[in-house]
This record gives sequence, C-alpha cells and structure tokens, in this order.
Amino acid sequence: MSSSSGNAGFWTGKRVIVTGGTGFLGSHIVDSLKPQGAIVLVPRSREYNLVRMDDAVRCFQSFKPDVVIHSAAYYGGIGFNQLYPGKIFYENLVMGANVMEAARLTGVEKFVGIGTACSYPGYLEGELREQDLWNGSPHESVLNYGLTKKMMAIQGWAYRRQYGFNSIHLILTNLYGPRDTFQIERAHVVSALIKDRKANPGIPLRRGLCRGNLPRGGTLRGHYAAEYRLWRRHTHQRTGRVHP
Repeated sequence: MSSSSGNAGFWTGKRVIVTGGTGFLGSHIVDSLKPQGAIVLVPRSREYNLVRMDDAVRCFQSFKPDVVIHSAAYYGGIGFNQLYPGKIFYENLVMGANVMEAARLTGVEKFVGIGTACSYPGYLEGELREQDLWNGSPHESVLNYGLTKKMMAIQGWAYRRQYGFNSIHLILTNLYGPRDTFQIERAHVVSALIKDRKANPGIPLRRGLCRGNLPRGGTLRGHYAAEYRLWRRHTHQRTGRVHP
C-alpha cells in the first residue's frame, strides 16, 4: 500500500472502506493508507453486520467509497477451524458475496479481495505457484475456509464479465508481526510456532512437521502442525478431552 513514483498521490482524497480494519492485517492496511491522504472507514460489526446484505448496502451507501479492501474474515488457526467449521464456511462465503455485491450496487471503482494461501491444493509442498491454484482441493483441515476465498475470486471474475466490475484477488502467504494473536484458539502459523517453542524449548522444530491421527488417517501439512499441536495440548489440559 505504500506509495511509489508510479502511483504517488493515488490515495489522496480517496474514500476507502477497509473491512476488518481493526484486525491483524486490516489495521496495518489502515495505517498505511491514512498517511497517503486516504479517507478511511472501518465498519464495525456492532453497526454493520456484513453477513447481512442490507447492512452491507447501508454501509456502502452511507460512506460512498471509491475503493473497498475486503480483509475481514471469520477465522483463526487450525484449532479454531476444528471447533467451528460450519460457521467459518457460512460467514466467510456470505460476507464475501455480500461485500462485493454491495460494492457493485453502489458504484465502487475498485474492489480488492484478500485471499488465502490455504486455497491452494493441499498436496502441494514448498513454493506455491499461481498456476497451481486450481489443480486440486485445499487441504481437508482448511477446506471450508479456503474454498470460500476461491469463490470470492470467481465472483470477481463473473462480475467483470457481466458488469465490467473492477476487482482483484490478492493471495497472501502466512502473516506474522505486531498485533498478531497468541490466543490458543485463534493463533496462526508463526505465532503458534513461537508460543509452542516457548512452551517446549527443548523440542526440535522438525518434530512439528507432520502429525498423524487426522481424519482419514492423513498427516497435517508442516505449516499447520504447530497450530494444531498447541491447540490440541491446550484443549486437553483445559477439558481433559483428547482430540484426534
């Protein structure tokens, strides 16, 4: 979002909605836009529940944005996904559809949808290449979330074909940094690794690369293993229940 010689002044006076603008990613987007002269609105769920279409339209009609950056998501780490798979699927699918449709209906100039690396096929190892995105299903542990973001990309494609709607879909890799969460149920990859290493300083990191006993007898991909292991141990300590 930082300015360069090619787009200096682009954001000056632009009215920008950043959904999820108080969250880990969105708050940094807001911090980047404001110094560049953008007029930023961050919808709060207590005023605008974007899972409701009428709230999404009302929000956009009220603020009249030029640009929408959709960084909001109902998601956490692997443990959170194990607990709320249905709600994660429904809220992200409907919210993404509503926000893009509301943007179209209210004449937004540019829509930026934030995707996720867990949309990529679950069998991939190492570097993720854009041309591989549609070559298989996301990993089972994140299927319900990864596919909702893929559908947002398809919505953008369909809207461009029918309505000439201007949108892009950005797929980010694993994120970490200031304002990340270390809460057990919501921790992502890097924060989970940090907390897991702090709790178990003597365990080699390579031990977290694969775990068995998942549904269908499969293994958990390395970049999710720490999240899953930390959540499973915490849940067992708190409730006495052992999760697969």
